[in-house]
Amino acid sequence: MNFNHVALILGVTVFAGSLGVIGCLKATGQGAATPQYFAKISDMQPFVEPYSHAYILTGSPVVTEVKTEKSVGQVQFEFLLHGTALDEEIYAYDDTYFRYAGSRIEEFDPGIPLLKFPFTVGDKWDWNGVYRTGGTERKATAAIATSAEKLTTVGGEFSTVRVDVELSLESGAPESAKRKLTFWCAPKRGIVRREFQFGTTREPTPPKDYEENP
Repeated sequence: MNFNHVALILGVTVFAGSLGVIGCLKATGQGAATPQYFAKISDMQPFVEPYSHAYILTGSPVVTEVKTEKSVGQVQFEFLLHGTALDEEIYAYDDTYFRYAGSRIEEFDPGIPLLKFPFTVGDKWDWNGVYRTGGTERKATAAIATSAEKLTTVGGEFSTVRVDVELSLESGAPESAKRKLTFWCAPKRGIVRREFQFGTTREPTPPKDYEENP
């Protein structure tokens, strides 16, 4: 079990444009130098800890910790402030898939396949399953698309595979509820950034804020 610093940006709706206005996070899509083909999950290693320090923004930056728990085929990150868990991410993986399985407040069954091995950057695929939250269960589908992106953050630059997940959730109305999840995965660095629409965003702090193991 390892403890490192990470960051969350707490908000109701997080868009890339609004983050640029805040001035704490910035992503660009220029000059990506990401490998274009990944034959097996060990080529990518998306399950590793991506960085050791990061922000949480609740009006002003607050340093938090991450508690990492790994078991066979699963890795779980808890984001802690003064020992209290503010958020959580759970991922499942095997030789073929790397999946987002959910958090303390939501579950996807089976987990959404963020990466599907072997794959070429630019590949797309679909998912259907069940979404659970607050004691309710809904049918759900998703369209998943990958692309190469040079990600520029306050904590540094990363050559990443960007994964866009367009969710459609059964709502009981004629139109499905829509939601977007975005993940940036750096080969052998893990998920270095993620944005959840109607949720949170996390990414690393500037190097000057590193306290240990920079």
